[in-house]
Amino acid sequence: MKTKAMMYPLSLPALILVLVITSGCGSSGGDSTSAAAPLSKAAFIKQADAACKEMEKAKTQIVETAFRSAPTGGTPSKEHLATAIKTEVLPLYEELVGELDALQPPPNDEASVRRFVALYGVALRKAKGNPAALVQTDPFVKGNAAAGDYGIESCGL
Repeated sequence: MKTKAMMYPLSLPALILVLVITSGCGSSGGDSTSAAAPLSKAAFIKQADAACKEMEKAKTQIVETAFRSAPTGGTPSKEHLATAIKTEVLPLYEELVGELDALQPPPNDEASVRRFVALYGVALRKAKGNPAALVQTDPFVKGNAAAGDYGIESCGL
């Protein structure tokens, strides 16, 4: 004769899984960017600009450090800059693109927002494929322009 435990061996793990998954649902009352309600355009721009300013501050510190630590008297070589870009700047950009993508845009603006986030994503993939090229070219120009057209003033990837 089978016991209930033998008949339903996955019940407890399944219940635990459901509890774990659903425990993250709902609002904590904080400033979560994953809230179900879309942001107003002004709130979206404010949050995007704040994220971009933080990234810009971190990027400036990285570039300043690269120049200070340059072995050639304050002017880093292309290789030195490419290494800093690959190991420090591109991860910042990737994090920022993820943050922008996680923001909930106003429904009427979703296409515009998704467009500049997608342009940033394409540029990021190009940059990762050839970080040394970033010393001379900027694949983020189109994304920056589209973000600027939307009203975001602080994103200069």
